[in-house]
Order: sequence, then C-alpha cells, then structure tokens
Amino acid sequence: MTALAPSSESPRRARKRPRESLPVQCLVLGHERAVTPQQPTDRPNGCWIPPVVSIARFYELDSEATIASVLASYPSKDDEDAFEVLERLFGVWAPSNVYGNDASCFETTAEHGVPWCGPTSIEEYSTQRAHPDWFADVRATIDGGDLVLLLVERLEGLRDKGNTHYLLVVGYQEVARRCGNVCSLFVKDPMEGNVVLVAALWDRPETELTTRQASGATLDRYGILESTHMKGLGSRLRVRGLTGRPLTATLDEADRGASASSSMAPMAPHEARSVTAAATATEQAQAP
Repeated sequence: MTALAPSSESPRRARKRPRESLPVQCLVLGHERAVTPQQPTDRPNGCWIPPVVSIARFYELDSEATIASVLASYPSKDDEDAFEVLERLFGVWAPSNVYGNDASCFETTAEHGVPWCGPTSIEEYSTQRAHPDWFADVRATIDGGDLVLLLVERLEGLRDKGNTHYLLVVGYQEVARRCGNVCSLFVKDPMEGNVVLVAALWDRPETELTTRQASGATLDRYGILESTHMKGLGSRLRVRGLTGRPLTATLDEADRGASASSSMAPMAPHEARSVTAAATATEQAQAP
C-alpha cells in the first residue's frame, strides 16, 4: 500500500473547500439541423419567424425552410405564436408540456392538451434558482432528442425592456457544487443568428436568464415567461411518417389530437460536447 504525501492544508481547511463535479454538458443530437436565421430587421415583431424555421428544419417538416418561405406561406406582420404558426403551416402541434412562473397565464393550455407543469424557478432561503423539476424536464427533453422553446421578457433596454422574445434551447450544462447545482442552457437567439450561446440561470440577483458571448461578456438579461417542451415530437413524427414534408402540406385538424396520445419510440443517445469558452467563462462567473 502506497502512502499518500501529507497535505499542506489543515484538515479543517480541507473540509471547507467547495466540493464540485465536472460539468455535465449536452447538445441535442443533430442540433446542427436547427439552423436559426437572423431575425429580419424590417420586422420588429418577427422574433417568431426564426424559431419556426429552426423547428421545421430540425424535425424535417421542411428541411429547406427559410424566412422567405415561411413568410410566403404566412405573410403576417403581427407578433405571432410560433407554435400556432407551425400548426397552421404543417398541421403539427409541437408542445408536450409547458412551465412558467405565473400559473394564471396557462389556463387555456388545456385546450390543446398541453399541461402546465409548474414554475421554472424556486426561492429557497431568500435565494432564487432554477426549479429542479423544470430543469430535469429540460434535460429529459434534450436527452431524448427534442427541443425546448423559451418565451422570455427582456429586463433591460430603453426601448426593449418589457418586450417578449424567443430563445431556442438546444442543450444544457449542470455543475454540482456544495451550495447546490449551477445550471445553464445552450440557446440560439434570433437576434444573433445561427450561433450557440450560453444562457446562465440566476447567476445574478433579479435575473433569471443571462445570455453571454463566447468571451463571457453579457448580451441580454431575461425573465422566463414560458418554457415549452417538445418532448417526444420527433418520435411521434417518425411513427406517423410526417418528416420531410413540404411547407405547403397540411393535416386534418382532428389528426393533431391523435398525435398527443401516440406512443414514443426510443431515441438515439444524446450527443455530448466539450466545454465552450462561453460556458467556461460563465462557470467562473458563477463560482462562489
């Protein structure tokens, strides 16, 4: 038996050191298909358009979808709901469940068979953090090969504060620390185009979500209004043979209800990724 060299630290100091694990990171398998074009500058209410393109391409509802093709089939200049547009264009109701901090905002989700599953955040001992049930469902959705779409509210900016925006979640990161797990998301922002950003959860007071550049510099700060999960959508589409459909294809309205109860097929294992520069910078910023 080999004797260990004596530690230079006292036992008391060694016990006080924070215990943490290596980051658990994952990007959804095939995330490259979720191409996110930049939001059109001539449409101030057009943040719904890039997510429609991304989801259509990722799930192969239309692998050649573009902003132009979506607007040609749905020429709206209003602020639209991305999932309602997807349903009208492709006849597919994508959400499986939804989370949000204000339960009163989800009274009508039952009409579409989409249950409200609880808040995205929780306060414990005067400290706010990501709700473990919500983040566990984000992980399960990403690990299962599906996407999450966030409807968020901007928390800063003279003109933009209070406005809503969409962020597409394509992955997550979780670091176990002595004080609790530190959680982040990998997102695509329609304002930034087809770039994967790190979005830190509660890394500063009063800010639920903070997006960062690769350098670690802050981009925007948000509160999450809705977190809509597309868990099992890829499996349902494959079972029904609905992938690879052209943009003009439609389904019977009654067929949407059947999709919600169809069985889930097993998915391929999720795709692990290395630590990005932005994730590293975020982890350092969140270190106690």
